[in-house]
Formats: sequence, structure tokens, C-alpha cells
Amino acid sequence: RAQFLRRLGAAQAEAPDLAEAHQALADSYRTEHEAAEARGDHAAAAAAEVFLRSHDRQGRHRGYLDGTGSLTLRSEVPATHAVLERMTLHERRLVAVPETDLGVLPLVDVPIGHGSWRITLTAADRPPVHLPLFVARQEAAGLVDPDGVEHALPMPRSLPPSSCYVPPGWARLGGDEAVPCGPRQRLWVDGFFIDEHPVTCGAYLRFLDALVAADRTDEALRHAPRERGAGGEEGALIVGFDGTHFSLQPDADGDQWVDDAPVLMIDGHAAQAFADWKAATTGEPWRLPTEWEWEKAARGADGRPWPSGPHADPSWVCLRASHVGSPRPPAVGEYPLDVSPYGVKWLAGGVRDWCCDLGAETVPTTDGQRAPGPCRIEGDHPRVYRGGDWYGLPVHARAAYRAWNNPETKNYSLGFRLVRSLVDRDR
Repeated sequence: RAQFLRRLGAAQAEAPDLAEAHQALADSYRTEHEAAEARGDHAAAAAAEVFLRSHDRQGRHRGYLDGTGSLTLRSEVPATHAVLERMTLHERRLVAVPETDLGVLPLVDVPIGHGSWRITLTAADRPPVHLPLFVARQEAAGLVDPDGVEHALPMPRSLPPSSCYVPPGWARLGGDEAVPCGPRQRLWVDGFFIDEHPVTCGAYLRFLDALVAADRTDEALRHAPRERGAGGEEGALIVGFDGTHFSLQPDADGDQWVDDAPVLMIDGHAAQAFADWKAATTGEPWRLPTEWEWEKAARGADGRPWPSGPHADPSWVCLRASHVGSPRPPAVGEYPLDVSPYGVKWLAGGVRDWCCDLGAETVPTTDGQRAPGPCRIEGDHPRVYRGGDWYGLPVHARAAYRAWNNPETKNYSLGFRLVRSLVDRDR
């Protein structure tokens, strides 16, 4: 490449207006720009664009540089109204700024610029739906899955309590500075609901009490939060138990656990048991998230490094550097700026979340395909967990960061939240 640029530079020194030299350079910088954008290197892409524009004297790359694509979008609900919002950096956070009123769906081949967008959709007697959308240069964007099937956007009748809706569609996942993380991929992820916050101590104790009431006390004690044991022995209970009910009490460090803080010191099997119990008691298919569902809920569609955008700050996100005095997990309502494009809280800080996937160094590359489906935590194979935590570092708060451990693992930074796929009665 160095020889290529040197020789073309020499040619231009002899003939500054030589069209063939300018065109060769423009084509080269176009290739460089495409590669930089694909890997998310914004600085390299900006530099390549400067050179591309200066050498594209014949305008062959004008359409690419303009980047205008098109949008086709339909809804399952008649008279769904759409407003297009551009994701704009404001005070170091990406926020949705209204751009234009798109009117009533369906939209067919509506011109749309390249970049990161959010469409807010409303329909009578339905909660608003936010659809983050990343439009590549000159892309025909829409809800067309890997099999080429165009989907009408589901507009749920209601949201489950304390849950957020992540619509189906494409997302740019992996491929970040976080180590380890998966490869950069564009995956289709089906729609789902996800808990706004991790499961709290109060909710978890209700689960344990329900097991006791069902004459499953041994199971309740097995899943109760405990200190780490030594030498293979079971650790001491962190919560109180009077034979009938569980209660919150100070832990070994003297810290008082509270109802609206995330439950900790429970393993992956306990998280799976809670999901099974909630599914059985509600009649709805609640489960642990896949790591791709979790990552899409955090990043939206544009592959941002943190839920808030290209930056993270310990005043927004509950990390080790966030605390004045003794560090502690947050309670519901704290750190409201740690919020994803779908409204999900604490995906960068607070506590990490168990996911159902098997943990491994190598993540299969399935670029352009459907994300792997739901699974269960069973057996002793390592399982993935995602997210940052209240005593962690910013690098662990990056949304692509993934780690894994034995499902019997318990620690003070690891909790969980649940998801649920859409079912017929949601529509």
C-alpha cells in the first residue's frame, strides 16, 4: 500500500490533474473507509473520508458519501404512527432528537440517512414502542430477517410490570475493545421483554417463602443467599430464616441488605430456579436471557460501547469509582442515567447478570444470521454472565464484555434478571 500511494503521489507531482491517479486514490480510500466503518474505527473512517472526498473528482463515490438509504416498515396494529429521531451526542451521551414525523405506517422505501436512529411508534391503546435502527450507507433497512421474511412490527397490548420491550430486528454486537468479547457481528434477535432492573432481594425472598409454603424447604435453603463455604462446606446463610419465612439482615461485613437492592450471592442454578418458579406462577414463559438478548438490550442497534453511547462516567454508572465512603450495590431508582436505548437500567453498572449460554473463549461467527435461541442452566458447564458491577472497572462495563464461570459460583457482584419472548396474547 505504501508503494501504491508513493507512486500515485509521484504521478500527481508530474501531472496534478491526472484523472486516473485521483480515481485510483479515491477507490483505495473508499475501500479503507468501508473497512474502518465496519470495524467501528471512527477516527480512521473520518481520516479516510477526508482523502476520499478530495480525490473523488469525477463524483463516482458521491452516492456512497451521501449514504442515503431507504426504510420500509409495517406494523401489526393499524394506524400506528411513527416519529423519526436521530441519535445525537449531547453532553457525552447519545440522546434521541426528533427529526421528522413519518406519519402512519406502512412506510415503503422512505429515504433515510445513514447512521443511528430511533423510531418512536404509537398506536391507540398500546404503550409506545422504541425501535433503535442503524442504517448502513445506501442500505434498504427494515425488519427483514435472515430468511428474507419481512416482519410487521409487533406492538404489544401492554408491558409486563417493571419490564421493557426490545422489538425484533438487527443489532451490531461484539467487536469491541472489551476483552474478552465476541467477534463483530450483525445478528437478528427476536423480540422479547426484559426486566427493567435486576431481581431484587424483596422479590427473591418471596420466591424462597413460596418454596417453603409448598413444602420445598430444602430447596429454598439450597437457593438462599449464602456466604462462600470453605473446603467444600456450605456457607452460612446471609438472610434470616425462622422456619417459615426468610428475612433480610446484615451480612458478615455488617452491611444491611434492603428489599429494593439486587439480590446477590446466589448461583446460576438458583437464578434458573427463580425463572422456573416465575414462569409456573404467572403462566408466562419467563427465563434467563441469552447473552445476545442481553447485549442487544444494552447496545440497541448501533453497536455503541456502553448503553449511554461512546462514553461512560462513574456519576452515571455504579462502578468502583462511583462511591464516596463505603461502596455498596445500588437500590432501585439510583443511577437513572445508566439506561439503554430501550429503557433498561443498570446494564453497565450495579450488578452483573447470569445468562443461560455456555461459556467459552471462542464465540461462533454467525454474522448475518439469527442469534442463538434460549437455553437453560443445567449441569456444571460454565455459563456466561454479562455487565459491569458496583465494585468493577469501566472496561468491564462495556456492553460487549463477556465472562463466564461455574454455575455454582456466588459473589457480591453477580445477580440476574429475566426475559420473556412474545406470546400470542401480547398481540
